[in-house]
Amino acid sequence: MKRISIFNWLLVLSLFYFTACNKDDEEIGELEETFPEATAESHKSTLEQTGIDFTTELESMKDIESVNYVVTLLDYFDLDDPFDDDEEVMVNGRRSATYFLHDIKAFSLGKLTLKDLAKGRIAEGGDSIEEAFDSIKGTYSWNSSTSEWDYTEGGEKVIFEFPSEEGGTTNNAVFTIHSYSGVTISGNPLEENEDYTGDLPAELDADLVIDGTVVMEYGFDISYNTDGVPTSVSTTLSLSPYSLTYSLTNSTSEVTSGYKLQKGDSNIIAVNLGVSGNFDLDNIESSADDEDISGVVTAGEVSLQLYDIKFVADLSDVEGLVDELDAIEAKEESDDYEGAAEILETAMNDHLSFKVKYASKNEIIAIGVFEGVVVEETYTYWEWDDEAQDWVEYEAVDTWIEPDMVLQFGDDSKVSIEAYFEEGFEDLEQAIEDLLDSVK
Repeated sequence: MKRISIFNWLLVLSLFYFTACNKDDEEIGELEETFPEATAESHKSTLEQTGIDFTTELESMKDIESVNYVVTLLDYFDLDDPFDDDEEVMVNGRRSATYFLHDIKAFSLGKLTLKDLAKGRIAEGGDSIEEAFDSIKGTYSWNSSTSEWDYTEGGEKVIFEFPSEEGGTTNNAVFTIHSYSGVTISGNPLEENEDYTGDLPAELDADLVIDGTVVMEYGFDISYNTDGVPTSVSTTLSLSPYSLTYSLTNSTSEVTSGYKLQKGDSNIIAVNLGVSGNFDLDNIESSADDEDISGVVTAGEVSLQLYDIKFVADLSDVEGLVDELDAIEAKEESDDYEGAAEILETAMNDHLSFKVKYASKNEIIAIGVFEGVVVEETYTYWEWDDEAQDWVEYEAVDTWIEPDMVLQFGDDSKVSIEAYFEEGFEDLEQAIEDLLDSVK
């Protein structure tokens, strides 16, 4: 088996299972980690109920009232785009400012690169992102008689007043975009070929108020280093009673990112990733040329928390793992697949850890134990026989190794993940099916 296949497996495993860092981490940091003597079966009901609660929450989120208000606002934009042809609020013939607002949001969520955001400003003839925002400031009030937006110039905000219900005549909803600020950094990456020399977005806030009550808040804050590379990003979206946060930190020695969804103060799901190493650009390029991942990444930690159930994985020594895995190739070349599987198993258990825990109690439910598995697959192929003047069928066996993981519980019993979830989770399976049916 090629080593790249092993790393692909690790990547898939990490993306599926791991990383969360939230408020509970501070609380459980003072609690000693425990691993009570408990059977695999004793945890099933709690794990199943957690899954059911999550699917139920997802179902209820479809009916968040504040989302309906945002949809109503977009419907009014469909009826009349206030920026489309209104020369009073157009600068240099830019396209609709609704695209600008969409681009700003996409950038803050990591769906649009800074370069692409800046390109949009250049294509529209503007000098900077800040200039684009300044050009749309003012108050836009929905006129139910004409089905158009009435524009009033002035102020430091972009304000939309509209009925909260489709077909309404009273503008009881107010959506405000405000507090945009940018920073100009000489020599930032976007100045290459003099493409863009304007500001880089640093802060933006927005809120939606219905009948005097705030039902939605959104904002982002971004910091940069002297080269114009983001060093921290923080984005928050609150849709009462839910809040979604995203964070990113970036330095030459550590990169972290994470998402967290909460209902009030209660955690629903949190996902996080932390990687340490040498992320200097010259070092990354040098390591890439040498195909040496350990020259860049030295360690990593990932986890996922679903309510109180937390999956945690840690890769403590990338270089040590790579060094041990280097010995696999020689074993495979000599057809010693059992020996190769043993090396794989030892290397992963030496340098990787995986735990399932109750976060609030810092109590381990199970630990992951890795096993090296030899896989054989028989296949058929045909070759032309000149003497017989016909195709001859042959059988061959393809052999490789791959990692597997079993769960070990407090009573030292072990069970594969597939076998563990095969029985005892019927209610969760039904809940997932019901959720999928509801969104078709």
